Amino acid sequence: MSSQNRQLEADRDRLQGQVERLNRLVFGSRTERSAKILKSGLKDKGAKDKEGSAADGGGTVRKKRSSKGGAKRLDFSHLPVVDEYIEVDDNAARCALPFAGNGYEESELIEIEVKSYRRRIRRGRKQSTCECEGVSKQVVAKAHERLFAHTRYELSVWALFLLERFVLPRTVGGFVV
Repeated sequence: MSSQNRQLEADRDRLQGQVERLNRLVFGSRTERSAKILKSGLKDKGAKDKEGSAADGGGTVRKKRSSKGGAKRLDFSHLPVVDEYIEVDDNAARCALPFAGNGYEESELIEIEVKSYRRRIRRGRKQSTCECEGVSKQVVAKAHERLFAHTRYELSVWALFLLERFVLPRTVGGFVV
């Protein structure tokens, strides 16, 4: 009787594994990486499942997390750079004393016109030489206005994105800047 029970348990485990595999195929997976594993068929029939049987004393065995970290920033170093300089006012508004030069504050925007390029913006920084009240010690030229505050993308990129996504019948998955 015990050999018949073992045979039935083995059949049950095999069938449950098939149901789990088919559910993953039909209903998808949580990550692209696990989808690639399923499609490539790396999991063979003879390989042990993640879950051990109760007879083995195992339970659910957790997979070790990969140490890859999160998504990396895109590299736009291949795009040409167009330098742009924005200067600050030369004198303090109240006392008209000149500001002393203090280098530049640098930022980058990605912009698409006919072809995409990086526009490097260098905003002038000056230091106050007067002791007036209400005048800050550091004065920086006005920042370029953006659609979203702390993003690298210029308005033209967002316009192209919205056009591709909502007006043209294309998917955004292949959207390349």
